Amino acid sequence: MNLNTEECEQFYQIWFSLLSYANKREGLVPNFPKTPIIGNIKQQDAGIIRSAIWSSDYLLSDFVGDNPDNLAMDDMRIAASWEGRINSRFMIIKHLKQHSIFMDVSDNRKAYGVKGIISPLSEILPFPPPVMVEAVLLPFGNQIIIDSLLMPHNVLFGRGIVNDIKAEFRRLEESQGIIINFNDNDPTPAIIKGNKKILGEFQKWLGKQSLSIKMQHEHFSNIEIFVRDILNIAPVQSLSQLSTESVSRYLLLSNKANKVSVKRLVKFLMDTDRLDFYELSEIEGILKK
Repeated sequence: MNLNTEECEQFYQIWFSLLSYANKREGLVPNFPKTPIIGNIKQQDAGIIRSAIWSSDYLLSDFVGDNPDNLAMDDMRIAASWEGRINSRFMIIKHLKQHSIFMDVSDNRKAYGVKGIISPLSEILPFPPPVMVEAVLLPFGNQIIIDSLLMPHNVLFGRGIVNDIKAEFRRLEESQGIIINFNDNDPTPAIIKGNKKILGEFQKWLGKQSLSIKMQHEHFSNIEIFVRDILNIAPVQSLSQLSTESVSRYLLLSNKANKVSVKRLVKFLMDTDRLDFYELSEIEGILKK
């Protein structure tokens, strides 16, 4: 859940060089250490300089061009990649073995797997998830880290809000996957995996309805065909984002299309908060034709 020793040293070498460079350029913090090391920089001072760095790209760009401390080219490539940073408000959903899950709560709804630097993020947060934080996510090779500063909001969430957060995260996980590398933007494998998971839950849901084993099997098989022949064909689509277009294609193209099975699917998606009322109305209109 955090960088190894070598990666950690590399990050701080770049980060402290960038902080020193930006502070000299802008004159932000008097008496800033000439040789910054872990433990001799006040968090408040680092925060002031960091805000200036991320307010635009010119300080970072000039730093990469000037390379004031003659860092290695690999270090400069990492610093240059920070132009792709994400500065936002996030909800930390949970901590896993490999990373912590950050859900962007701005209009850019995505979920990221983020590693700590020296320590796992679970050890530095004052309370357990869900936690709202202000953070800057940085690419670090094929990993995602924070820029060393994390500002949690001291807010307790009620059960209803927590359930809404979990439902939103589930939707993102099923429809986009968890982003663990800024360079990998293809959600296809995650969507196919999510469809498989949703199909499994649909099968369990059918088992709880007043249906014979034969009818359960028939409905499940029909929706399995729908996913295989319609949703898992490029452009791949998620069952959690069922659309009128995909349903229409299924009814038009599949020899085994079954409106009753689709109605069962729609009810399952509604029961599990995967389908909103607008899409429900649109799909029901198609099924009535």
